[in-house]
Amino acid sequence: MFRPLLLAAMTTVASTQLAWATGGVYCESRGGEASINIGMGRVPIMHALSASAHRGKQVWLSQPQDGETPFAFGQGMIESDRLSADFTDDNVERIIIKLRVDMSSEALEEYPGTLTFEDGVTFQVNCSFE
Repeated sequence: MFRPLLLAAMTTVASTQLAWATGGVYCESRGGEASINIGMGRVPIMHALSASAHRGKQVWLSQPQDGETPFAFGQGMIESDRLSADFTDDNVERIIIKLRVDMSSEALEEYPGTLTFEDGVTFQVNCSFE
């Protein structure tokens, strides 16, 4: 029963700042060197309204406020128990961050995934869903 609810929730990625947001996905590397946080709401398509990511001292925000690097949601989908989300530069010219999460195991507290940056550096991440 948990699995269909999780998959239904993952069909949407929305702003954690919006009042109607109901949860999200947070992924972090084991050493904390890199992370991504995506809010999730309740609409029938996967679409990010805001998100944040970091690698070392570099910070990306979909709604930058203080000199952070802007990024935008490019595309995302869930297929065969795998969440895929790509984030692009602000002009939507190139993919700068890729998130892949393996959700094939039933009812885990954390799911394994990878967070890849445009320079090819990839981190193994653990992802939790709220």
